[in-house]
Amino acid sequence: FSVNTPGRIFLINKQDGVIRKIKRVTEPNSSIHDSGNQPVSVSFSGILQYSHDLTSWTTMIPQPENPMFFDTSLVPIFFRSISP
Repeated sequence: FSVNTPGRIFLINKQDGVIRKIKRVTEPNSSIHDSGNQPVSVSFSGILQYSHDLTSWTTMIPQPENPMFFDTSLVPIFFRSISP
């Protein structure tokens, strides 16, 4: 059983009757920062994926450190972040 009030969601556990508040998960996002001759950095929240064609996407396993740095001399690469 759940109770939904504006901006808040609560669950009641049927076994112990305790009401618990569910935290809202932030939306996934990513940003790329290029500072000239330095490696490019990608900052993200959520699960980072990459693509070479913007059609097929691959989840990075294991997930990289945030921010992630990469070499721009590689083939064209695109990043996106999705919800866990």
